Amino acid sequence: DKESPSNFFPHIQHSDSDPDFQAKMLPLIKKQVAQKLIEGWEYAYLYDRIKTNTGKEQLYGTQLMYDDKNNAIPKRLKDKENVNKRRQELGMGTLEKYLENATEAHKKMNQKN
Repeated sequence: DKESPSNFFPHIQHSDSDPDFQAKMLPLIKKQVAQKLIEGWEYAYLYDRIKTNTGKEQLYGTQLMYDDKNNAIPKRLKDKENVNKRRQELGMGTLEKYLENATEAHKKMNQKN
């Protein structure tokens, strides 16, 4: 059943109170990406989330914060020069486009009526 892994993924992704569980699931998620059972971005998000939640640098730039002008910027990012190559390997768009979209969405959500 191709939908089962993707139905389980949000539970893993949002288990921030149990980083050990997330870390144990990471290799399984990577295998499912290789088998094309789930999307590469799901692995990237989980990988980055584990790293940033444990005070380490992320690889794919999926975990964001916002500057004083509400522009999205990646939390600590390792090897920024090659981030788009890593993202491309997982079928993801560029970091620049991701940040642009996140900034736009953030500004829309925080508009004063």
